[in-house]
Order: sequence, then C-alpha cells, then structure tokens
Amino acid sequence: MAELAGCCRIESREWWGVTERPVFTAPRALFAHPTTPGLMYVSDTAQIFLVDTTTAINRDGRIGLNTRNSVIAGMSVAGYMDGAANASQFKLPLGLSMNATETELIVCDHSNHRLRAIDLTEQTVRTVCGNGEAAHTDGIGTAASIVPQYIVRHTINSDLFYVSGHAFIRCWNYQTGAITTLKLKPFALSDGDGNEMCEPGAMVCTRGGMLIVMDGVRTGIFAVNPATGDVARIAGERDRRGGRDGHAREVASVNTPAAAVLDRDEQYLFFVDFIHIRRLTMPDHLFPM
Repeated sequence: MAELAGCCRIESREWWGVTERPVFTAPRALFAHPTTPGLMYVSDTAQIFLVDTTTAINRDGRIGLNTRNSVIAGMSVAGYMDGAANASQFKLPLGLSMNATETELIVCDHSNHRLRAIDLTEQTVRTVCGNGEAAHTDGIGTAASIVPQYIVRHTINSDLFYVSGHAFIRCWNYQTGAITTLKLKPFALSDGDGNEMCEPGAMVCTRGGMLIVMDGVRTGIFAVNPATGDVARIAGERDRRGGRDGHAREVASVNTPAAAVLDRDEQYLFFVDFIHIRRLTMPDHLFPM
C-alpha cells in the first residue's frame, strides 16, 4: 500500500460565477456518469448538482459555472418533498448511483432515511425505498426502513444495488423495490479476533460481484461476498490508526478510509484516507484459499 506523491497532479477547482448561479455549500459525494465522459453528479447539503467538467474550464484554469452546471433536484432549504425536481427537497443527500438504463439517478437521502430516484428525463423525484424511520427493517419499497449513506450498483446483476448505513449493508432490488440485509459471517483475523465490520461506508464492486468496503471505525478495508456473507480484511490493522505503508495486512495502517475507486484492470484500489489519497495493490485472492 502506498501514498501517492509526485506521480500525478491534484488541483483545487473553485466554483465561481455571478451570484445567481448555483454554488456548492458542502459537497458530499461525486458520481461520474457511466458513459458520458466529463459529466458528474454532486450531492450537496440539500441539492443535487450536474457538473460538466469538459466545458467549464476558464482561461485561468479554474472550473466556472455555465448552463450545464446546474441544480437538477432539491432546493436550498432542506426538507422532504417528492414531485417536480425543481420543487423537491432533500436532507443531507450522500451517496449517488444510476440505474442500468441511465434514466434515473439514485440518491441516498441520509437524514430523510430514504432512497430517492431522480428521473433525468421527466425531471421528477420519487421515493423508492424507506418510510422515514431511522431503522433497518427489510421489506418492499416505502414499507421498509433504511438509513442510507453510500450506494453501489452490482456489476453482474444490474437490478441490484448495495447500500451501506450504520452497521449494515443492504441489498436493494431496483425492479421489485425489495430490500434485504446481508447476513455477514464473523471472520477470523490473524490474532483470532472474530469481530465483524463496525461501520461499513463507501463501497466499490468488482467485475466478479465482490464488494470492497471501507470501514473507518474498524480502520480497515474489507472484501465482502454478498452471495455467501464471507468477510475478509484485506488492508489495515484493526483499531490501529495511522498512515504507514507496507504489507496491507501485516504492516500497513489506515486512518479513516473513505471514497474509493478501482482502476480499470482492478489491479489497484485508490482511496481517500484522512488528508491523503492512497493506493492499495489488490490481492490475488480476496478470501483465504
């Protein structure tokens, strides 16, 4: 595991423009459009933005705001309201994903305890899961309860999404609306400890359908097999925070692993860790042979 330094460039882009143009308050999560280069969606305190990074670069190198950088849903005042996107309300939206046909953006409306879907053609918002209770009851659609934080679509079955929140990972079916809680098995670490993940957060899904899960409380990165419930720590020492590089399980330490992405060949996992971006060389086998 290595901290990146000197091999790439990172720039702070300021969002600016005339006062009537939308400006971020506190950006929470990013989601790149799966097939349109340069387009990304950003969740803010109470709104969802569409940003076109291919047309918004000003002469001085800063990203400015143009007609394609706009609020697509939500208002400046937090709340809960479905209907027309420009009259809808969100409350601390976090993770974002998209259905297989790229017609709806799925939003983890965290503080409203719901999953919401933004119809990008009709420009409407609907609630697809959650009754508003801060609980984890399985069920169908709005009969279930959920506290969503991050969401990722399954790479094999495109109707399935995995949603993390509090101490749970849930499986939500886009077509049926059913949500179920994954039954994760205790796992044995080298010291014989059998504790499970404490706070699964950001996730990525491999081409083989395995989940790579960040856990900032257990200070580790875990592999999860959704089909079997198997869990394996692949990086970081349990409950030992730090930024030490080295062998992912035996030497390296992490602080608060957060947003992550796999490279195209799934050789490396890049992840945010406190104030750093770090790189994990993926193991040949996610689970003990």
